[in-house]
Amino acid sequence: MGLTLTPATLKMGQWVAALVEKYPLLDLRLQHGVTGEVLNLVRKKELDAGFYLGKNPYVNVNTVLLTNLPFRIVMPHNWQNRIDIHNHKDLGRLPWIGLSQFSSLSKITAELWRELNISPKKVTESDNLASILELVACGVGVALAREEEALEWEAAGRLTVVPGVRKLAELQFVYPSDRVGDPILEALLHELIRVWELSPATAH
Repeated sequence: MGLTLTPATLKMGQWVAALVEKYPLLDLRLQHGVTGEVLNLVRKKELDAGFYLGKNPYVNVNTVLLTNLPFRIVMPHNWQNRIDIHNHKDLGRLPWIGLSQFSSLSKITAELWRELNISPKKVTESDNLASILELVACGVGVALAREEEALEWEAAGRLTVVPGVRKLAELQFVYPSDRVGDPILEALLHELIRVWELSPATAH
């Protein structure tokens, strides 16, 4: 099972606890990775299933939409006077922290840049969201971060959340399309849908 983001975001604890209780013989192994890498390994059937952030381009991979996660633009706390924070075109004049090409958040950031019609310079790259927040707080550059974490860091006085921009990204459970009807996969999906309180119709 390929994991991305934080266990709390994925409701991992509740899901695994339910699986272990109901299916004690299930050999469940969890592997953490970058979102794009998890999707590619599922596509190649090197992982049985996983979690992915963003749009799935592969016809041989099925998805279950779990939720839409909101992201916000964050900047170093003392950079507010560098630009007009309400003029989003000005964000293109600031240095940004880029993401690894293997992270789907890189594509989501690129989408946002197109929507804002900006082409900022990248000063560094990271594939770890916690590292990105730390880099922003230390004055390295601007970045995209999960709204929940961004607001927490802003409340602590460590960075500034840019007002008026909110980007949604699809959090999905992905698995090979030829595994539909597989008893193990059906067990995973059944408990996943229950934990996420989804309609059973969303499973396939």
